[in-house]
Amino acid sequence: ENYTANYAQNATANALTVSAEYDSNSTGVTYQWHSNTTNSNTNGTLITNATSASYKPSTTAVGTTYYYCVATYDDECTITSNLATIVVNPTYIVTFDSDGGSAVPQQNIEKGETATKPTDPTKAGHTFVGWYNGDAEFNFTTPITGNITLKAKWTINRYTVTLNPNYPN
Repeated sequence: ENYTANYAQNATANALTVSAEYDSNSTGVTYQWHSNTTNSNTNGTLITNATSASYKPSTTAVGTTYYYCVATYDDECTITSNLATIVVNPTYIVTFDSDGGSAVPQQNIEKGETATKPTDPTKAGHTFVGWYNGDAEFNFTTPITGNITLKAKWTINRYTVTLNPNYPN
């Protein structure tokens, strides 16, 4: 059965694992993992030093890569595994510009996912209004499709001061 997994770019992927059974008279099994850009477990590219029953695929490059393993018994019989499809989705950065307010950490968001509304920043003498993308308030249900900087919008606090003309009497 073929296996498919999706990862965010630069995330840690789970190891792909194959198992091979052989009789006690066998000299053993060797393994060699291959990658492919097409949905095929033939004519792939040999992965250097990927010679055990497990292989942890890289998630640095965005796109779909197909993996398979060739197990060789007693240096003469080979069996090729089913495909493992690994899809790596881009990760985008959501930056929060608090415009002089308290710092808000950036978020790394997988393409198509949504950012999490952070705790409201604070700024002396101001009231936080919201996060804006240009002139429009940002809707945190909007899927992220690229790097974005959201800017805090503030209103200045207004105070009423009443003078007592009879002070200090």
